[in-house]
Amino acid sequence: MSTRNALVLSAAIAALAAAPVPAVAQGTGTDATSITVTAGSLGFGTNFAAANFPNTALSGLAQTVSTSVGTWSVNDARGSLLGWNVKVGATRFTDQNGTPGDTTDDKTLPLSSLTLTAPTAVAAGGQSSLLAPVVQPLTTALDNGTADVSAAVAALSTGQGLWNFTQGASHLSLVLPATASTGTYASTITTTLSSGVL
Repeated sequence: MSTRNALVLSAAIAALAAAPVPAVAQGTGTDATSITVTAGSLGFGTNFAAANFPNTALSGLAQTVSTSVGTWSVNDARGSLLGWNVKVGATRFTDQNGTPGDTTDDKTLPLSSLTLTAPTAVAAGGQSSLLAPVVQPLTTALDNGTADVSAAVAALSTGQGLWNFTQGASHLSLVLPATASTGTYASTITTTLSSGVL
């Protein structure tokens, strides 16, 4: 063998020795994991609650008095994307200090005396604002004597999770007519949460 051939062969052997050796897999492990998610419920997280109106002296003129409403909330944990709606209604303000068991001598305030400001909806659990329910302009009095008033609607695919609702300034307002009689008047406010948009 010539010296030149010996050098070429030595160089080839050196190159092979320097080349990296590919890793050979010694085994593969796999594992499957899963979770089953079940439906929760739809309900009020915190109920609607209004404070009493302040004691008010008659002045011979119509007066508007206001009180506050605490933050209330709706929690939709159903995972159904069906939406929901909240309606608010109130009974007529009545003073029941007449003859016990006789409603004919109960004093009342006029119907459509009680109004509520539109609420603001804020996510309580980090949900996207794109999923927020739509609050309604409450232009109809709560004690209208005919139908409850829509306060918030979550359309299909919205309203999931916990949502807090806060009312605006002078949350709940009551008009006292100039001709009101003295007495202690009461009304029952009912909030109804239903599945679906309507």
